[in-house]
Amino acid sequence: MAPRVLLDDGRAVALSPRDFVAKGGEGSVYARDGVAFKLYHDPARALTPARLAALSALDHPRILRPEGLLHDDDGQVVGFHTRFVPDTWPLCRLFARSFRERYHIDDRAVLALLLEMLHVVDHAHDRSLQIVDLNPLNVLVAADGRTPYFIDVDSWQAPGFPATAIMDSVRDRHAAPGVFDDATDWFAFAVVAFQLLVGVHPYRGGHPVKGLDARMTQNISALRPEVVLPPSAADPRGLGAPLLRWFDAVLERGERRPPDRIALVTMCPMPPRSVAPGSPYEAAMRDGQLRLRDATTHDEVPLTLTASAFAWHQGRLYALSGDAIVEVTLRTLGGRTFATTRVVSQVLPHATTLYPGVALQDALGAVYASLFPAPGVCHQIRVPDLDGRRIADASFTDRTLTVLVARVDGRFDRLRFRFDRALRTFASDAERDVEPTP
Repeated sequence: MAPRVLLDDGRAVALSPRDFVAKGGEGSVYARDGVAFKLYHDPARALTPARLAALSALDHPRILRPEGLLHDDDGQVVGFHTRFVPDTWPLCRLFARSFRERYHIDDRAVLALLLEMLHVVDHAHDRSLQIVDLNPLNVLVAADGRTPYFIDVDSWQAPGFPATAIMDSVRDRHAAPGVFDDATDWFAFAVVAFQLLVGVHPYRGGHPVKGLDARMTQNISALRPEVVLPPSAADPRGLGAPLLRWFDAVLERGERRPPDRIALVTMCPMPPRSVAPGSPYEAAMRDGQLRLRDATTHDEVPLTLTASAFAWHQGRLYALSGDAIVEVTLRTLGGRTFATTRVVSQVLPHATTLYPGVALQDALGAVYASLFPAPGVCHQIRVPDLDGRRIADASFTDRTLTVLVARVDGRFDRLRFRFDRALRTFASDAERDVEPTP
């Protein structure tokens, strides 16, 4: 049964399954006409009018703060509404170099993203609020790779309303338990910034001292030369002196302060990143339309398709267009390239995320995978193991669905589902506590 909620002014909104976005630990999210509606599983934990008023001091465009309460027919508060920004990625997806190459997100875009995030932290602190749980799942990134949006703002700390939860991966082991302030925010920001720029958590990598708790307590960071980083990570020495000094101060010497803004604006001596081989055509989103062009001549391929996301898979291009997954086929005739489209799957538009070879759909808490093993072919299968999981990335190839999921402690697991030839049944296994690479 579709939920019905009342706004503060008494207007009723009947939400439908088509409006469903996601189901998380605290509640379910729906969206319609640029508005997101968060409905708590337990109304006793819902946002109070007083806390809503305290959060109203936040007016930064990158902060999706609660803007009003939602009530049931009995007048009980059951949730809140805020702005809805479609077509975004969780920040953790940008940690992987291969993902950034896939979507042409260069180092300048990442630095611009960090600078915008820095402005948001400053904005909160200037109003005596703290983000506290500044983890890579509570920040969404627009498709330009440089515009962040902060979510779960109802859990931020405001005067008189202490925060109670923080992801373990960004928790400062040198702060008193349960005590959060500007300093703990800057530590969390440093952790996330390091992951973005280097591609690995600053207290991970090979070292005789094992585990986040021990490494963070002893300030043994990935800046030390004896720490062995995975091959996918960038060399921290390429960050430049200003940022290296700041990371050393926060991660190694226990200081808790923001980075030099000028350093973020002016530096970019990161190591060059290789361009992944792939299709001879380039795809991009522009003004809600999927655009295609020849990667060599830069000639545009005629195509009219409204879409919110795209993904390449084995030379084929798939797009999320409203409530459909559309396969785009490219053909060359008489020296000219033409694009044709066909619908291969029907999905819930807000609750579906497209990845290479697969679309994952959260249908009111039940996850389904739409697999694309061959041109014009789609197999849809229920994957209960993914129910309630926060998915960071996924791919499907050679009858194997690989999914990177975020744990509540801030670490990541890689799940693999190996399908039979008919793509009807599967066996699964899990690799625990991995770096967030595809």
